[in-house]
Amino acid sequence: LAQMGDISDRKQLRQNLGCKSFQWYLENVIPELHIPDTKVRACGEIRNGGGIPLCVDSFSESEIGAFACHGMGNHQLFALRLDGKIMYKFDDTACLAYGEDRLHVRPDYVKITKAPCDSRQAIVWMHSESGPFVDKATELCMDISTDLHGLILVTCTGVKFQNWTFEKYYD
Repeated sequence: LAQMGDISDRKQLRQNLGCKSFQWYLENVIPELHIPDTKVRACGEIRNGGGIPLCVDSFSESEIGAFACHGMGNHQLFALRLDGKIMYKFDDTACLAYGEDRLHVRPDYVKITKAPCDSRQAIVWMHSESGPFVDKATELCMDISTDLHGLILVTCTGVKFQNWTFEKYYD
């Protein structure tokens, strides 16, 4: 890092003028501005470990699925929050969540969709690098549906299609 020299005069001037912090500005001048949480465990594309280059992709407002990895971010940009929820594009209004299971007769097969991160539908995941995403509540694993399009929660079997890797992990 470059040495910036003595800044004590600037600090004193700031104190004499009664300058406020940028955080104060955000909280008091534009409180309606939503600032997403950028403290995350991992971020980027979520690549499937099954050998086919498929990534988690957001097709629409609520639909989530698997699509060919393109490395362009956008609909394939996700972050693993510190609380274990996977949010879309650093926007805590959209996290991976429980969808409706079609006939409500298979508790071992649940479609994954998007919902607000603070909703009860938002899934809290257990995940280690290049391993499965395991739902903490049900202990089911995220997998790709047989049509290679949808994301589902199913019984963990250890198959390679249940392994996922984020583009970047943080300590």
